[in-house]
Amino acid sequence: MALPRVLIADGDRYAMRFLSRVLGDSYDVSLACDGREALRQLESQRFDIVLTDADLPALGGLDILRYVKATSPDTEVILVTSDGDRESPAEAAAMGAGAYECLRTAFDPEVVMRAVQRAVDHRTLCAEIERLHRELRGARGLHTSEPP
Repeated sequence: MALPRVLIADGDRYAMRFLSRVLGDSYDVSLACDGREALRQLESQRFDIVLTDADLPALGGLDILRYVKATSPDTEVILVTSDGDRESPAEAAAMGAGAYECLRTAFDPEVVMRAVQRAVDHRTLCAEIERLHRELRGARGLHTSEPP
């Protein structure tokens, strides 16, 4: 089975390399150093998860989030902010725009791995629920004596 595909979009090359090392053994990781590069990759490839910095150069993380949700709503987006322990306006806007989760730091490997794995699990469960709904609708269509 193919590894889940993760796009890491971060203008800080150190952070991007760190995240790539953290996730690289468990996921198929692609990198984008700014919003334009992230957008190019999102237009040409499908990703299961997008991990993006809120302060991404060129196009911000919120712009990337909105694009992903408009073009691939089943892709989960995790937004990373640098706001420490307090909730920021960017975090509130991200959650309102459909972010799966907001991380206030990306430098704890366990936190990042858990967040990405939760997003992958959520995406997998949603796909399974949709598959079961399709099967149920098909089964109801075969048995016309059952109520809809």
